[in-house]
Amino acid sequence: MASYFVIVAFCAMLFAYLYGEWQEKNGPAVDHFSLALDRIISHPSTPVSRVAVGVNGDVDLIVSGIELLQALNISPGSQVDHVQLHTLEQLQETFHLQFAKGAGCERFFADRELFDEIVETAQNLPSAEWYIGGNAALISEKIASTYPDINVLLCGPIGPRLKAMFHKNIIVPQQCQHAIDEVHLIMQFTVGETWGHTRSPVATRFIISHDLLNAKQEGLSALTSILPDFKPNILVLSGLHLLDGFTKDIWQPRLETFSAEVQQIHSNIPVHLEMATMGNADIVCAIAEQILPQVHSIGLNEQELMFLSRACGGPHQNEDITGGYPEFGVISDALDWLLTKYGVNSPLYPHSKLSRVHFHCLVYHVLVVSPDTWRKSESAVAAGTQTAGTQACNCETLQRDKMRIRMEKAFPLSVSDSKLRRTVILFDSENPITTWLRNGFLYHLCPVPVCNMPLKTVGLGDAVSATGLIYSSFEHTI
Repeated sequence: MASYFVIVAFCAMLFAYLYGEWQEKNGPAVDHFSLALDRIISHPSTPVSRVAVGVNGDVDLIVSGIELLQALNISPGSQVDHVQLHTLEQLQETFHLQFAKGAGCERFFADRELFDEIVETAQNLPSAEWYIGGNAALISEKIASTYPDINVLLCGPIGPRLKAMFHKNIIVPQQCQHAIDEVHLIMQFTVGETWGHTRSPVATRFIISHDLLNAKQEGLSALTSILPDFKPNILVLSGLHLLDGFTKDIWQPRLETFSAEVQQIHSNIPVHLEMATMGNADIVCAIAEQILPQVHSIGLNEQELMFLSRACGGPHQNEDITGGYPEFGVISDALDWLLTKYGVNSPLYPHSKLSRVHFHCLVYHVLVVSPDTWRKSESAVAAGTQTAGTQACNCETLQRDKMRIRMEKAFPLSVSDSKLRRTVILFDSENPITTWLRNGFLYHLCPVPVCNMPLKTVGLGDAVSATGLIYSSFEHTI
Protein backbone atom coordinates (compact mmCIF):
# COMPACT_ATOMS: atom_id res chain seq x y z
CA MET A 1 0.00 0.00 0.00
CA ALA A 2 2.82 2.41 0.88
CA SER A 3 4.48 1.86 -2.51
CA TYR A 4 1.15 2.62 -4.21
CA PHE A 5 1.01 6.06 -2.56
CA VAL A 6 4.63 6.71 -3.52
CA ILE A 7 3.88 5.88 -7.16
CA VAL A 8 0.75 8.05 -7.17
CA ALA A 9 2.62 10.96 -5.60
CA PHE A 10 5.50 10.60 -8.08
CA CYS A 11 3.15 10.53 -11.07
CA ALA A 12 1.28 13.56 -9.79
CA MET A 13 4.49 15.49 -9.28
CA LEU A 14 5.77 14.49 -12.74
CA PHE A 15 2.50 15.60 -14.31
CA ALA A 16 2.67 18.89 -12.43
CA TYR A 17 6.23 19.50 -13.56
CA LEU A 18 5.44 18.84 -17.23
CA TYR A 19 2.27 20.91 -17.05
CA GLY A 20 4.19 23.72 -15.38
CA GLU A 21 6.83 23.63 -18.13
CA TRP A 22 4.06 23.85 -20.72
CA GLN A 23 2.50 26.79 -18.88
CA GLU A 24 5.75 28.73 -18.78
CA LYS A 25 6.33 28.21 -22.51
CA ASN A 26 2.77 28.38 -23.84
CA GLY A 27 0.50 30.01 -21.28
CA PRO A 28 0.61 33.36 -19.42
CA ALA A 29 0.37 31.90 -15.89
CA VAL A 30 0.72 35.27 -14.17
CA ASP A 31 -2.10 36.71 -16.27
CA HIS A 32 -4.42 33.82 -15.36
CA PHE A 33 -3.34 34.09 -11.73
CA SER A 34 -4.05 37.83 -11.65
CA LEU A 35 -7.53 37.39 -13.14
CA ALA A 36 -8.27 34.62 -10.64
CA LEU A 37 -7.29 36.85 -7.71
CA ASP A 38 -9.52 39.63 -9.02
CA ARG A 39 -12.47 37.22 -9.04
CA ILE A 40 -11.76 36.07 -5.48
CA ILE A 41 -11.09 39.42 -3.78
CA SER A 42 -14.09 41.23 -2.31
CA HIS A 43 -14.67 43.38 0.77
CA PRO A 44 -16.64 42.10 3.77
CA SER A 45 -20.34 42.97 3.88
CA THR A 46 -19.56 45.34 6.76
CA PRO A 47 -16.42 47.15 5.58
CA VAL A 48 -13.73 48.35 7.97
CA SER A 49 -13.98 52.09 8.67
CA ARG A 50 -11.68 52.62 11.70
CA VAL A 51 -8.37 50.94 12.55
CA ALA A 52 -6.27 51.61 15.66
CA VAL A 53 -2.55 50.84 15.47
CA GLY A 54 0.41 50.91 17.89
CA VAL A 55 2.97 51.09 19.24
CA ASN A 56 6.20 51.53 17.23
CA GLY A 57 7.20 54.16 14.71
CA ASP A 58 10.50 55.53 13.43
CA VAL A 59 12.18 56.94 10.36
CA ASP A 60 13.97 54.37 8.23
CA LEU A 61 17.24 55.35 6.62
CA ILE A 62 17.50 52.90 3.70
CA VAL A 63 20.87 52.27 2.06
CA SER A 64 22.74 49.59 0.18
CA GLY A 65 24.16 47.30 2.85
CA ILE A 66 27.31 46.51 0.88
CA GLU A 67 27.85 50.17 0.05
CA LEU A 68 27.62 51.11 3.73
CA LEU A 69 30.05 48.40 4.88
CA GLN A 70 32.53 49.56 2.27
CA ALA A 71 32.12 53.20 3.34
CA LEU A 72 32.86 52.12 6.92
CA ASN A 73 36.07 50.41 5.65
CA ILE A 74 34.76 47.01 6.73
CA SER A 75 35.99 43.96 4.83
CA PRO A 76 34.19 40.62 4.42
CA GLY A 77 34.87 38.30 7.34
CA SER A 78 33.36 35.42 9.25
CA GLN A 79 29.66 34.65 9.69
CA VAL A 80 28.52 34.76 13.33
CA ASP A 81 25.12 35.60 14.81
CA HIS A 82 25.01 38.13 17.66
CA VAL A 83 21.77 38.82 19.52
CA GLN A 84 23.05 42.33 20.30
CA LEU A 85 25.70 44.34 18.44
CA HIS A 86 28.50 46.34 20.09
CA THR A 87 31.19 46.67 17.41
CA LEU A 88 31.68 47.04 13.66
CA GLU A 89 33.13 43.52 13.62
CA GLN A 90 29.92 42.12 15.11
CA LEU A 91 27.92 44.14 12.60
CA GLN A 92 29.82 42.55 9.72
CA GLU A 93 29.59 39.05 11.16
CA THR A 94 25.83 39.14 11.73
CA PHE A 95 25.11 40.92 8.45
CA HIS A 96 27.27 38.40 6.57
CA LEU A 97 25.43 35.44 8.12
CA GLN A 98 21.96 36.79 7.26
CA PHE A 99 23.20 37.86 3.81
CA ALA A 100 24.34 34.28 3.13
CA LYS A 101 21.05 32.84 4.39
CA GLY A 102 18.92 35.35 2.49
CA ALA A 103 17.15 36.15 5.75
CA GLY A 104 15.61 39.42 6.87
CA CYS A 105 16.94 40.28 10.32
CA GLU A 106 16.85 43.04 12.93
CA ARG A 107 19.34 43.68 15.75
CA PHE A 108 19.80 46.22 18.55
CA PHE A 109 23.07 48.21 18.39
CA ALA A 110 24.09 48.81 22.00
CA ASP A 111 26.78 51.46 21.50
CA ARG A 112 24.84 54.72 20.93
CA GLU A 113 27.87 56.78 19.92
CA LEU A 114 29.06 54.23 17.36
CA PHE A 115 25.52 53.79 16.03
CA ASP A 116 25.25 57.55 15.48
CA GLU A 117 28.55 57.47 13.56
CA ILE A 118 27.23 54.68 11.34
CA VAL A 119 24.04 56.67 10.66
CA GLU A 120 26.12 59.76 9.82
CA THR A 121 28.07 57.75 7.25
CA ALA A 122 24.92 56.13 5.88
CA GLN A 123 22.96 59.34 5.29
CA ASN A 124 25.75 60.68 3.07
CA LEU A 125 25.73 57.68 0.73
CA PRO A 126 24.35 58.10 -2.81
CA SER A 127 21.78 55.36 -2.17
CA ALA A 128 20.44 56.91 1.07
CA GLU A 129 16.67 57.47 1.28
CA TRP A 130 14.38 58.32 4.21
CA TYR A 131 11.10 56.45 4.65
CA ILE A 132 8.38 55.79 7.18
CA GLY A 133 9.54 53.02 9.51
CA GLY A 134 8.29 50.80 12.31
CA ASN A 135 5.65 48.10 11.86
CA ALA A 136 2.83 50.17 13.35
CA ALA A 137 3.66 53.25 11.28
CA LEU A 138 4.05 51.22 8.07
CA ILE A 139 0.76 49.39 8.65
CA SER A 140 -0.98 52.71 9.33
CA GLU A 141 0.41 54.29 6.18
CA LYS A 142 -0.49 51.28 4.04
CA ILE A 143 -4.10 51.28 5.21
CA ALA A 144 -4.57 55.07 5.04
CA SER A 145 -2.98 55.47 1.61
CA THR A 146 -4.68 52.44 0.03
CA TYR A 147 -8.13 52.76 1.61
CA PRO A 148 -8.92 56.50 1.91
CA ASP A 149 -12.32 55.84 3.51
CA ILE A 150 -10.66 54.28 6.55
CA ASN A 151 -9.60 56.45 9.48
CA VAL A 152 -6.43 55.29 11.23
CA LEU A 153 -5.46 56.09 14.81
CA LEU A 154 -1.73 55.63 15.49
CA CYS A 155 0.00 55.75 18.88
CA GLY A 156 3.73 55.47 19.44
CA PRO A 157 6.75 57.76 19.76
CA ILE A 158 6.04 59.78 16.60
CA GLY A 159 8.71 62.39 15.87
CA PRO A 160 8.38 65.45 13.59
CA ARG A 161 10.08 63.98 10.50
CA LEU A 162 7.95 60.84 10.70
CA LYS A 163 4.67 62.71 11.25
CA ALA A 164 5.33 64.90 8.22
CA MET A 165 5.49 61.81 5.99
CA PHE A 166 2.09 60.42 7.02
CA HIS A 167 -1.10 60.29 4.98
CA LYS A 168 -3.70 62.86 6.04
CA ASN A 169 -6.06 60.11 7.31
CA ILE A 170 -3.65 59.08 10.06
CA ILE A 171 -4.56 60.55 13.45
CA VAL A 172 -1.67 60.93 15.92
CA PRO A 173 -2.85 62.01 19.41
CA GLN A 174 -0.89 64.80 21.04
CA GLN A 175 0.34 62.50 23.81
CA CYS A 176 1.99 60.27 21.18
CA GLN A 177 3.98 63.05 19.51
CA HIS A 178 7.67 63.41 20.44
CA ALA A 179 10.32 66.04 19.85
CA ILE A 180 12.80 63.64 18.22
CA ASP A 181 12.65 60.76 15.76
CA GLU A 182 14.06 57.31 16.37
CA VAL A 183 16.19 56.17 13.40
CA HIS A 184 16.38 52.60 12.11
CA LEU A 185 19.11 51.84 9.58
CA ILE A 186 17.96 49.51 6.79
CA MET A 187 20.82 47.76 5.00
CA GLN A 188 19.24 46.36 1.83
CA PHE A 189 20.78 43.78 -0.50
CA THR A 190 19.60 42.37 -3.79
CA VAL A 191 19.43 38.85 -5.18
CA GLY A 192 22.80 37.76 -6.59
CA GLU A 193 24.72 40.55 -4.85
CA THR A 194 28.10 39.47 -3.44
CA TRP A 195 29.93 40.14 -0.18
CA GLY A 196 33.37 38.55 -0.33
CA HIS A 197 32.82 35.05 -1.68
CA THR A 198 29.17 34.96 -0.58
CA ARG A 199 26.26 35.50 -2.96
CA SER A 200 22.82 36.53 -1.67
CA PRO A 201 20.09 34.04 -2.69
CA VAL A 202 17.26 36.60 -2.38
CA ALA A 203 16.63 40.32 -2.00
CA THR A 204 15.94 41.38 1.58
CA ARG A 205 17.33 43.62 4.36
CA PHE A 206 19.30 43.76 7.61
CA ILE A 207 18.12 46.32 10.19
CA ILE A 208 19.97 47.90 13.11
CA SER A 209 18.83 50.52 15.62
CA HIS A 210 19.49 51.98 19.04
CA ASP A 211 15.80 52.44 19.71
CA LEU A 212 14.91 53.14 23.33
CA LEU A 213 11.64 55.08 22.96
CA ASN A 214 9.78 52.35 21.05
CA ALA A 215 11.05 49.66 23.40
CA LYS A 216 9.41 51.48 26.32
CA GLN A 217 5.99 50.99 24.65
CA GLU A 218 4.67 54.15 26.29
CA GLY A 219 2.14 54.63 23.51
CA LEU A 220 0.17 51.52 24.46
CA SER A 221 -1.54 52.98 27.52
CA ALA A 222 -2.44 56.10 25.54
CA LEU A 223 -3.82 53.95 22.75
CA THR A 224 -5.99 51.75 24.97
CA SER A 225 -7.38 54.80 26.78
CA ILE A 226 -8.59 56.28 23.47
CA LEU A 227 -10.17 53.09 22.10
CA PRO A 228 -13.61 53.51 23.75
CA ASP A 229 -14.12 56.85 21.98
CA PHE A 230 -12.49 55.86 18.68
CA LYS A 231 -14.40 52.54 18.43
CA PRO A 232 -12.08 50.73 15.99
CA ASN A 233 -13.10 47.72 13.91
CA ILE A 234 -9.57 46.31 14.32
CA LEU A 235 -6.64 46.92 16.68
CA VAL A 236 -3.14 46.17 15.37
CA LEU A 237 -0.19 45.96 17.77
CA SER A 238 3.54 45.55 17.12
CA GLY A 239 6.96 46.45 18.51
CA LEU A 240 7.60 43.63 20.98
CA HIS A 241 10.71 42.63 19.03
CA LEU A 242 12.37 45.86 20.20
CA LEU A 243 12.71 44.29 23.66
CA ASP A 244 15.23 41.89 22.14
CA GLY A 245 18.24 43.96 23.14
CA PHE A 246 17.38 44.17 26.85
CA THR A 247 17.91 41.98 29.91
CA LYS A 248 15.08 40.05 31.54
CA ASP A 249 14.73 42.50 34.43
CA ILE A 250 13.70 45.09 31.81
CA TRP A 251 11.72 43.08 29.25
CA GLN A 252 9.71 40.95 31.66
CA PRO A 253 7.93 43.90 33.41
CA ARG A 254 7.24 45.45 30.02
CA LEU A 255 5.67 42.23 28.76
CA GLU A 256 3.52 42.11 31.88
CA THR A 257 2.40 45.70 31.28
CA PHE A 258 1.68 44.90 27.63
CA SER A 259 -0.37 41.88 28.71
CA ALA A 260 -2.33 43.89 31.27
CA GLU A 261 -3.19 46.58 28.70
CA VAL A 262 -4.37 44.01 26.14
CA GLN A 263 -6.62 42.39 28.73
CA GLN A 264 -8.43 45.73 29.16
CA ILE A 265 -9.49 45.84 25.49
CA HIS A 266 -13.15 45.02 24.83
CA SER A 267 -13.56 41.48 23.54
CA ASN A 268 -15.52 42.55 20.45
CA ILE A 269 -12.42 44.31 19.04
CA PRO A 270 -10.16 41.81 17.22
CA VAL A 271 -6.51 42.31 18.23
CA HIS A 272 -3.78 41.47 15.72
CA LEU A 273 -0.11 41.21 16.76
CA GLU A 274 2.51 41.67 14.05
CA MET A 275 5.68 39.76 14.83
CA ALA A 276 9.22 40.65 13.77
CA THR A 277 12.66 39.06 13.79
CA MET A 278 14.15 38.32 17.21
CA GLY A 279 17.25 36.51 18.45
CA ASN A 280 16.54 35.95 22.16
CA ALA A 281 14.79 32.60 22.73
CA ASP A 282 13.71 33.50 26.27
CA ILE A 283 11.81 36.59 25.14
CA VAL A 284 10.22 34.76 22.23
CA CYS A 285 8.89 32.00 24.49
CA ALA A 286 7.66 34.57 27.02
CA ILE A 287 5.75 36.35 24.23
CA ALA A 288 4.30 33.01 23.08
CA GLU A 289 3.14 32.11 26.58
CA GLN A 290 2.02 35.51 27.87
CA ILE A 291 0.83 37.41 24.79
CA LEU A 292 -0.19 35.07 21.96
CA PRO A 293 -3.17 33.54 23.81
CA GLN A 294 -4.50 37.06 24.48
CA VAL A 295 -4.66 38.23 20.86
CA HIS A 296 -6.99 37.02 18.12
CA SER A 297 -4.54 37.11 15.23
CA ILE A 298 -0.82 37.22 14.45
CA GLY A 299 1.28 37.86 11.35
CA LEU A 300 4.78 36.43 10.84
CA ASN A 301 7.28 35.09 8.29
CA GLU A 302 9.34 31.91 8.05
CA GLN A 303 12.26 33.22 10.14
CA GLU A 304 9.95 34.25 12.96
CA LEU A 305 7.84 31.07 12.83
CA MET A 306 10.76 28.67 12.84
CA PHE A 307 12.67 30.56 15.53
CA LEU A 308 9.53 30.33 17.64
CA SER A 309 9.41 26.59 16.95
CA ARG A 310 13.07 26.09 17.89
CA ALA A 311 12.83 28.26 21.01
CA CYS A 312 9.61 26.76 22.38
CA GLY A 313 9.82 23.08 21.52
CA GLY A 314 8.09 22.96 18.17
CA PRO A 315 8.68 20.66 15.15
CA HIS A 316 11.44 20.59 12.52
CA GLN A 317 13.94 22.50 14.62
CA ASN A 318 16.89 21.55 12.42
CA GLU A 319 15.26 22.28 9.07
CA ASP A 320 17.05 24.73 6.79
CA ILE A 321 14.55 27.39 5.70
CA THR A 322 17.04 29.87 4.24
CA GLY A 323 16.88 31.34 0.76
CA GLY A 324 13.25 32.45 0.76
CA TYR A 325 11.87 29.06 -0.36
CA PRO A 326 10.86 27.20 2.82
CA GLU A 327 9.48 23.68 2.26
CA PHE A 328 5.73 23.97 2.59
CA GLY A 329 5.21 20.77 4.59
CA VAL A 330 7.62 22.05 7.25
CA ILE A 331 5.81 25.38 7.53
CA SER A 332 2.41 23.66 7.63
CA ASP A 333 3.53 21.45 10.53
CA ALA A 334 4.92 24.46 12.43
CA LEU A 335 1.67 26.37 11.99
CA ASP A 336 -0.30 23.36 13.23
CA TRP A 337 1.95 23.15 16.31
CA LEU A 338 1.63 26.89 16.97
CA LEU A 339 -2.17 26.90 16.90
CA THR A 340 -2.56 23.57 18.70
CA LYS A 341 -0.33 24.76 21.54
CA TYR A 342 -1.31 28.44 21.85
CA GLY A 343 -4.57 28.81 19.92
CA VAL A 344 -8.24 28.47 20.73
CA ASN A 345 -9.18 25.13 22.31
CA SER A 346 -5.61 24.68 23.55
CA PRO A 347 -5.48 22.45 26.65
CA LEU A 348 -2.55 24.52 27.94
CA TYR A 349 -4.32 27.87 27.39
CA PRO A 350 -8.06 27.14 27.67
CA HIS A 351 -9.00 30.83 27.48
CA SER A 352 -6.87 31.55 24.42
CA LYS A 353 -8.32 33.90 21.79
CA LEU A 354 -5.72 33.13 19.11
CA SER A 355 -7.75 32.00 16.10
CA ARG A 356 -5.91 33.39 13.08
CA VAL A 357 -2.33 33.27 11.73
CA HIS A 358 -1.28 35.07 8.55
CA PHE A 359 2.01 33.54 7.40
CA HIS A 360 3.98 35.18 4.61
CA CYS A 361 7.21 34.30 2.84
CA LEU A 362 8.70 35.11 -0.55
CA VAL A 363 6.92 32.46 -2.62
CA TYR A 364 3.62 31.76 -0.81
CA HIS A 365 1.24 32.93 1.91
CA VAL A 366 -0.89 30.84 4.26
CA LEU A 367 -3.87 32.15 6.20
CA VAL A 368 -4.99 29.75 8.93
CA VAL A 369 -8.22 30.52 10.79
CA SER A 370 -10.80 29.12 13.13
CA PRO A 371 -13.76 29.01 10.71
CA ASP A 372 -16.20 29.85 13.50
CA THR A 373 -14.42 33.15 14.16
CA TRP A 374 -13.14 34.46 10.82
CA ARG A 375 -14.82 34.80 7.42
CA LYS A 376 -13.67 35.97 3.96
CA SER A 377 -10.27 34.31 4.41
CA GLU A 378 -9.86 33.35 0.73
CA SER A 379 -10.37 36.97 -0.20
CA ALA A 380 -7.92 38.07 2.52
CA VAL A 381 -5.08 35.77 1.49
CA ALA A 382 -5.62 36.62 -2.19
CA ALA A 383 -5.47 40.36 -1.46
CA GLY A 384 -2.30 39.86 0.57
CA THR A 385 -0.49 38.01 -2.22
CA GLN A 386 -1.60 40.63 -4.73
CA THR A 387 -0.16 43.35 -2.49
CA ALA A 388 3.14 41.48 -2.15
CA GLY A 389 3.62 41.42 -5.92
CA THR A 390 2.54 44.95 -6.73
CA GLN A 391 4.34 46.66 -3.83
CA ALA A 392 7.64 44.85 -4.37
CA CYS A 393 7.62 45.81 -8.06
CA ASN A 394 6.08 49.25 -7.43
CA CYS A 395 3.32 48.73 -10.00
CA GLU A 396 -0.47 49.05 -9.96
CA THR A 397 -1.29 45.53 -11.19
CA LEU A 398 0.40 42.14 -11.45
CA GLN A 399 2.50 42.13 -14.62
CA ARG A 400 3.86 39.02 -16.35
CA ASP A 401 7.08 40.73 -17.50
CA LYS A 402 7.98 41.82 -13.95
CA MET A 403 7.17 38.76 -11.83
CA ARG A 404 6.91 34.98 -11.77
CA ILE A 405 5.14 32.29 -9.77
CA ARG A 406 8.07 30.51 -8.11
CA MET A 407 6.34 28.14 -5.73
CA GLU A 408 6.81 24.43 -6.38
CA LYS A 409 4.22 23.17 -8.83
CA ALA A 410 3.51 20.11 -6.68
CA PHE A 411 3.96 19.68 -2.95
CA PRO A 412 2.61 17.66 0.00
CA LEU A 413 0.64 19.39 2.77
CA SER A 414 2.74 18.04 5.64
CA VAL A 415 5.96 16.29 6.56
CA SER A 416 4.87 14.71 9.85
CA ASP A 417 1.15 13.99 9.26
CA SER A 418 0.94 10.68 7.36
CA LYS A 419 -2.37 11.46 5.64
CA LEU A 420 -1.47 15.00 4.60
CA ARG A 421 2.00 13.87 3.53
CA ARG A 422 0.31 11.70 0.89
CA THR A 423 -1.89 14.59 -0.25
CA VAL A 424 -0.05 16.22 -3.14
CA ILE A 425 -1.33 19.60 -4.34
CA LEU A 426 -0.96 20.70 -7.96
CA PHE A 427 -0.77 24.42 -8.64
CA ASP A 428 -3.46 25.79 -10.94
CA SER A 429 -3.04 29.44 -11.92
CA GLU A 430 -6.78 29.77 -12.61
CA ASN A 431 -7.73 28.35 -9.19
CA PRO A 432 -4.72 29.39 -7.13
CA ILE A 433 -6.01 29.01 -3.55
CA THR A 434 -5.89 25.61 -1.87
CA THR A 435 -7.92 25.01 1.31
CA TRP A 436 -8.06 22.14 3.80
CA LEU A 437 -8.93 21.43 7.43
CA ARG A 438 -6.37 20.35 10.02
CA ASN A 439 -7.14 19.93 13.72
CA GLY A 440 -10.13 22.27 13.54
CA PHE A 441 -8.38 25.08 11.65
CA LEU A 442 -9.03 26.00 8.03
CA TYR A 443 -5.88 26.57 5.92
CA HIS A 444 -5.77 28.83 2.85
CA LEU A 445 -2.62 28.61 0.72
CA CYS A 446 -1.86 30.97 -2.15
CA PRO A 447 1.35 31.35 -4.20
CA VAL A 448 2.93 34.79 -4.50
CA PRO A 449 3.82 36.50 -7.79
CA VAL A 450 7.48 37.16 -6.97
CA CYS A 451 8.97 40.38 -8.31
CA ASN A 452 12.00 39.72 -10.53
CA MET A 453 13.70 42.98 -9.57
CA PRO A 454 12.19 44.16 -6.27
CA LEU A 455 12.50 47.89 -5.64
CA LYS A 456 11.75 47.85 -1.90
CA THR A 457 11.51 44.98 0.57
CA VAL A 458 11.09 46.94 3.82
CA GLY A 459 7.56 46.79 5.20
CA LEU A 460 6.33 44.19 2.73
CA GLY A 461 5.18 41.80 5.46
CA ASP A 462 3.43 44.67 7.25
CA ALA A 463 1.61 45.60 4.04
CA VAL A 464 0.53 41.98 3.51
CA SER A 465 -0.84 41.64 7.05
CA ALA A 466 -2.60 45.02 6.87
CA THR A 467 -4.27 44.14 3.58
CA GLY A 468 -5.36 40.73 4.82
CA LEU A 469 -7.00 42.25 7.88
CA ILE A 470 -8.98 44.78 5.83
CA TYR A 471 -10.47 41.96 3.73
CA SER A 472 -11.18 39.66 6.69
CA SER A 473 -14.43 39.49 8.65
CA PHE A 474 -14.30 38.85 12.40
CA GLU A 475 -17.19 37.06 14.10
CA HIS A 476 -17.26 37.73 17.85
CA THR A 477 -17.58 34.19 19.21
CA ILE A 478 -14.63 34.01 21.63
